[in-house]
Amino acid sequence: MQPSLATPRPQSTTPVSNPRSLVINKHLSALVLGIALATAATCLGAFVPPAGLQLWLKADAITGIPDGGAVSTWVDSTGLGGGRDMSQGTAAYQPLYQAAVVTGPGFVNPVVRFDGANDVMANSALHNAQTVIYVAKSTANEGVPYSRLGTINEYFGFVNGVGGAAAELFLKNPQTYWVDAATVALSGFHVYSGLYSDPANANNGSIYFDGSLMATGTGGSSPLNLADVVGARGNLPGPSYDGFFKGDLAEVLVFSTNLSAADRMAVEDYLNKKYFVPEPATLAILGLGVLVLRRRR
Repeated sequence: MQPSLATPRPQSTTPVSNPRSLVINKHLSALVLGIALATAATCLGAFVPPAGLQLWLKADAITGIPDGGAVSTWVDSTGLGGGRDMSQGTAAYQPLYQAAVVTGPGFVNPVVRFDGANDVMANSALHNAQTVIYVAKSTANEGVPYSRLGTINEYFGFVNGVGGAAAELFLKNPQTYWVDAATVALSGFHVYSGLYSDPANANNGSIYFDGSLMATGTGGSSPLNLADVVGARGNLPGPSYDGFFKGDLAEVLVFSTNLSAADRMAVEDYLNKKYFVPEPATLAILGLGVLVLRRRR
């Protein structure tokens, strides 16, 4: 029986896809996503450190070590050479590389993890240090993330435990000048900045916690050319170490100059955008990439 002309046939609601168009869209989506991610990386990678940088340790610059692997060498990123790479030849004293640690909401970064018992790294570079800035997470209320190898202790870290979720943060130089930040929170990662003679604070010693001035004390220069230590307090003769740091180090910058307020804040801004708070342009670019991915699905 022939169908009646008065009865319309069901119409398909599924559009006919053009295979060639699908291929083009797929490649275009991948291209847009690639541009978005590359542009976001460029925004984060455009930082140029202020003058006077003597040591630059970045966990994300470590290569060739698997997640959880021991770190025998942490390469300095200043390009200055002169024995600045941090090293530890004894396997039992080597910290561990952690490839993906949450440093802030939505931020996953590599870190170097110290056990607080005997992990420590040092170099042979001899240079001055006036400003120390690092990103760290301490899981104990005593320990020194960064120090100098000398006969008189010079360090920037937590040395007097006060219990609970807080610790005293000290900045000390060889002239026995010291600054005590009383107590700072230990939860999560933070940006710690220490200046021995802060131009923004009447040339007094200063400690900044996440960009805010936490403490000030009698200023004093740090004229000695000493080697660097991370993960403990270094002492000569020996060398010997104490005050072992328990926690994660993501990045360390050491300058031979007391940074101006503008330069210090530029460094802290770079670290904030890298580990904690993305700049609006980066968020928009990454959002475009995510949108492209969703549309592809």
